[in-house]
Amino acid sequence: MKSMKMRSICAAVTGALLFGFGANAMADSSVDIVNALIAKGVLTEEEGALITKGAKEEKAANAAAIKKAGKLTVY
Repeated sequence: MKSMKMRSICAAVTGALLFGFGANAMADSSVDIVNALIAKGVLTEEEGALITKGAKEEKAANAAAIKKAGKLTVY
């Protein structure tokens, strides 16, 4: 029973870390796309700032989730 609980905890932590790293990579590329759209004149700088602000907040939330997922409590 204890090994089954430990196995499920390890699987959950591994999954959270994998999803977290993927989200960070996508957040960085969206900032690059927004900057390119601003340079071409498709977006204004104010619109781009709103979009990148949201991406930065999401990146910070993902970093906090990864940090929390990395802590393992064994009972």
